[in-house]
Amino acid sequence: MIGFLFFLLFMAGFALVSLQARQAAPNAEAADVSELADTAWRPLRIFGNTVSPEFGQTVEFSSDGRLYGNGGCNRYSGRYEYADDRFRVASMRATTRECDDPVTATERQLFDVFRDAREVEFVDENLRFLNEDGQWLATLEAVNEL
Repeated sequence: MIGFLFFLLFMAGFALVSLQARQAAPNAEAADVSELADTAWRPLRIFGNTVSPEFGQTVEFSSDGRLYGNGGCNRYSGRYEYADDRFRVASMRATTRECDDPVTATERQLFDVFRDAREVEFVDENLRFLNEDGQWLATLEAVNEL
C-alpha cells in the first residue's frame, strides 16, 4: 500500500513538472517551415545540458526538405518533413569519424533529438524541439556565420 502511494506521488510530481515545462514558454509559437529553411542553427541546450559553441555543431534546413550540418565530430544529412504542425526527420546519414568525448556524446544527443522530435516551435527567436508528449528536447539559436 505504501509503495502504491509513493508511485502515485511520483506520477503526480512527473505530471506537474511536465506541465510546468510546457507553461514555462509563454512566448512560444508554432514554427512555420519557411522560418526553418535556409537558416543555420546552433544548439544552445540539448536534454538540459548547455552545448559549448566550441563543438561547432550546426544544423541547416533547406526549403526542399533536406537537413544537413556538423554534429561536432561528423558531418550529417537527412530529410525532414514538417506538415500539419508535425515534425519528423528521416534518412539520417553521417560520416564515421571518431572523436573524443564530450564532443561525441553531445553529437549523439543531437542525433537523438532529431530521432525523437515531433514538434518545432519558436521561443524568443530560438528554435525548440519537443517530443511526441510535448516535452522539451533542445533549443537552437540562429547563427549568421558558420
